[in-house]
Amino acid sequence: MSAIPVIAIHGGAGTILRSAMNADTEARYHAALADVLRAGERILASGGRALDAVTEAVRLLEDCPLFNAATARCSRRRARTNSTRRSWTVRRSMPARSVA
Repeated sequence: MSAIPVIAIHGGAGTILRSAMNADTEARYHAALADVLRAGERILASGGRALDAVTEAVRLLEDCPLFNAATARCSRRRARTNSTRRSWTVRRSMPARSVA
Protein backbone atom coordinates (compact mmCIF):
# COMPACT_ATOMS: atom_id res chain seq x y z
CA MET A 1 0.00 0.00 0.00
CA SER A 2 1.49 3.34 -1.00
CA ALA A 3 0.69 6.56 0.80
CA ILE A 4 -0.91 9.47 -0.99
CA PRO A 5 0.50 12.75 0.30
CA VAL A 6 -2.05 15.34 1.39
CA ILE A 7 -1.89 18.77 2.98
CA ALA A 8 -4.50 20.68 5.01
CA ILE A 9 -4.37 24.41 5.72
CA HIS A 10 -6.36 27.14 7.41
CA GLY A 11 -6.17 30.89 7.03
CA GLY A 12 -5.78 31.81 10.69
CA ALA A 13 -7.99 32.51 13.65
CA GLY A 14 -11.12 34.56 13.53
CA THR A 15 -14.41 34.56 11.73
CA ILE A 16 -15.12 35.65 8.19
CA LEU A 17 -18.85 35.91 7.62
CA ARG A 18 -20.00 35.18 4.10
CA SER A 19 -22.73 37.75 4.58
CA ALA A 20 -20.02 40.39 5.02
CA MET A 21 -18.26 39.72 1.71
CA ASN A 22 -19.20 39.85 -1.92
CA ALA A 23 -18.59 37.18 -4.56
CA ASP A 24 -15.36 38.80 -5.76
CA THR A 25 -13.86 38.88 -2.27
CA GLU A 26 -14.90 35.28 -1.59
CA ALA A 27 -13.30 34.21 -4.89
CA ARG A 28 -10.03 35.95 -3.86
CA TYR A 29 -9.98 34.01 -0.56
CA HIS A 30 -10.63 30.72 -2.33
CA ALA A 31 -7.96 31.43 -4.95
CA ALA A 32 -5.37 32.33 -2.31
CA LEU A 33 -6.06 29.14 -0.34
CA ALA A 34 -5.91 27.08 -3.55
CA ASP A 35 -2.52 28.64 -4.41
CA VAL A 36 -1.17 27.71 -0.97
CA LEU A 37 -2.46 24.15 -1.30
CA ARG A 38 -1.00 23.72 -4.77
CA ALA A 39 2.41 24.93 -3.59
CA GLY A 40 2.46 22.40 -0.75
CA GLU A 41 1.13 19.63 -2.96
CA ARG A 42 3.85 20.28 -5.56
CA ILE A 43 6.52 19.79 -2.91
CA LEU A 44 4.92 16.55 -1.69
CA ALA A 45 4.29 15.22 -5.22
CA SER A 46 7.92 15.75 -6.15
CA GLY A 47 9.07 13.68 -3.19
CA GLY A 48 9.73 16.62 -0.88
CA ARG A 49 9.51 16.35 2.87
CA ALA A 50 6.27 17.12 4.70
CA LEU A 51 8.18 19.68 6.77
CA ASP A 52 9.19 21.55 3.60
CA ALA A 53 5.61 21.52 2.30
CA VAL A 54 4.24 22.85 5.59
CA THR A 55 6.95 25.49 5.88
CA GLU A 56 6.15 26.77 2.38
CA ALA A 57 2.41 26.78 3.07
CA VAL A 58 2.92 28.76 6.29
CA ARG A 59 5.24 31.21 4.54
CA LEU A 60 2.67 31.83 1.80
CA LEU A 61 -0.16 32.31 4.31
CA GLU A 62 1.97 34.74 6.32
CA ASP A 63 2.74 36.72 3.17
CA CYS A 64 -0.91 36.90 2.05
CA PRO A 65 -2.69 40.04 3.30
CA LEU A 66 -6.08 38.26 3.25
CA PHE A 67 -5.22 36.07 6.23
CA ASN A 68 -4.08 36.77 9.77
CA ALA A 69 -1.46 34.02 9.83
CA ALA A 70 1.46 35.08 12.05
CA THR A 71 -0.38 38.07 13.46
CA ALA A 72 -1.55 36.47 16.70
CA ARG A 73 0.93 37.98 19.07
CA CYS A 74 1.74 37.40 22.69
CA SER A 75 3.32 40.00 24.92
CA ARG A 76 6.48 39.25 26.82
CA ARG A 77 6.47 41.04 30.14
CA ARG A 78 10.19 41.42 30.64
CA ALA A 79 11.13 42.41 27.11
CA ARG A 80 7.98 44.45 26.55
CA THR A 81 7.86 43.25 22.97
CA ASN A 82 5.46 41.28 20.87
CA SER A 83 6.49 38.14 19.07
CA THR A 84 4.90 35.52 16.91
CA ARG A 85 5.25 31.93 17.99
CA ARG A 86 4.95 28.96 15.72
CA SER A 87 5.98 25.37 16.10
CA TRP A 88 5.98 22.14 14.21
CA THR A 89 5.63 18.61 15.50
CA VAL A 90 7.14 15.99 13.22
CA ARG A 91 5.99 12.41 13.72
CA ARG A 92 8.02 9.63 12.14
CA SER A 93 7.30 6.67 14.40
CA MET A 94 4.09 5.50 12.75
CA PRO A 95 3.34 4.18 9.26
CA ALA A 96 1.84 7.55 8.32
CA ARG A 97 4.12 10.54 8.82
CA SER A 98 2.78 13.94 9.64
CA VAL A 99 3.70 17.48 10.51
CA ALA A 100 1.33 19.49 12.69
